[in-house]
Amino acid sequence: MMLSPRLHDVRRGVATLGLLLMALAPATSHAQETEFTLALDVTDTISSNTLTAGADSAATDDFDPGLDVLAPPPPPQGAFDARIRGQNGGSPTDYYTDLRAVRVGDRHVFRISYAPSSMGAPIVISWSQTGFNPGWTYTLVDEVDTPDVEVDLRDATSLDTGLFDETDDPECAPPPDDDPTACIRDGAYLLVDVPPGPVVPDIEPIGAPIVIPPEGGTLSYTTTLTNITGQSETVDAEVVVLLPSGTEFGPIRGPRTLSIPGNGTVGPLTLQERVPGGAAAGTYTVVLRVSQGGGVIDTDAFTLEKEAAPFATSRRPGDPISARGIQPLAGDGFAGPARPSPTASGVLPVALTVQPNPLRSRATLRFSLQDAAEVHLAVHDVLGRTVAVLADGRASAGDHALVFDGGALPSGLYVWRLQAGSSVTTGRLTLQR
Repeated sequence: MMLSPRLHDVRRGVATLGLLLMALAPATSHAQETEFTLALDVTDTISSNTLTAGADSAATDDFDPGLDVLAPPPPPQGAFDARIRGQNGGSPTDYYTDLRAVRVGDRHVFRISYAPSSMGAPIVISWSQTGFNPGWTYTLVDEVDTPDVEVDLRDATSLDTGLFDETDDPECAPPPDDDPTACIRDGAYLLVDVPPGPVVPDIEPIGAPIVIPPEGGTLSYTTTLTNITGQSETVDAEVVVLLPSGTEFGPIRGPRTLSIPGNGTVGPLTLQERVPGGAAAGTYTVVLRVSQGGGVIDTDAFTLEKEAAPFATSRRPGDPISARGIQPLAGDGFAGPARPSPTASGVLPVALTVQPNPLRSRATLRFSLQDAAEVHLAVHDVLGRTVAVLADGRASAGDHALVFDGGALPSGLYVWRLQAGSSVTTGRLTLQR
């Protein structure tokens, strides 16, 4: 059974706008379960490793001392090995215990890599049917064989991955002498789907797709907040914008504290923003962010395109020369401070292509340089956090191809940013499973 990576495309019921200002009964905080730990025993009947995956309120998606346990360097050829492949500041990192940041209404993805010993039997992954959070979905996907095998962890206690030989990878029969890591395969994925809540945001553009002309224009959209619990919830909501440069602008709306009754809805609220002609060309991501207790519990977002303007017409009469960001025009809320985005000067932009896009796990990013330059290529999520750094240093003139591996990331929209010298180019890629 294939699982939906996100539930934000489900349309929710709406109530009157009067709820926004209505005096409500005092709210009580409702702590939704967001943490978990799950131990997977990986064995070839001769040797075994226990891998622990989970989420903790004190953890990040990078290495956390005191929470995570790093795996040692890969063993010699022919030895058993099992590990979780993750990230640490954008660099690949292997774990025995990998605790991630908590997520709500999204998917945790843990890549399980393993190699049987030369004398071992097929790899078997087993687990205990205890500690599952109510309403969550736990799935183990075996990708060694075709087609993929998916197992609901509540319906079984083990998964036999089958024979692991040259039919799976010709280079692994026998393992090559010059590459001891060649047969540590990315064989399985643990997928943990967390239900949304307690308050689910929804932000929708009016008249999509949104393309703002060179001289600027008006952006209209709606926001809705839905309490999916049976008791009152108090949250903070704000709208921010991820600029083409990858930096965050705003908030352009809020933050505003709202109390929403059980199973109640605030919205849809229609808002309008002014996008000035001087705003940098490229892809913008408008994010509705909901926080509770000082932490972000959920987000929703959409993108828009701003077309480039010739220098002589990049500013409309009456636009402040310093205006480079989206400005509130109509609706409830207030603007955050303007943060000018970086602009290239005197350098032609560098074209970059992504294939495939959308991608399931990996994609190749290709670009060409007319001259040698300092290059920085990174991928960010919709909150502006860096999830991968593909290049950071001096690059020669000519064609370049770099591989982005999103196997350990949740499905969704991501933004790449390429800076070559003073030229900045951005674009988006979509990770789908």
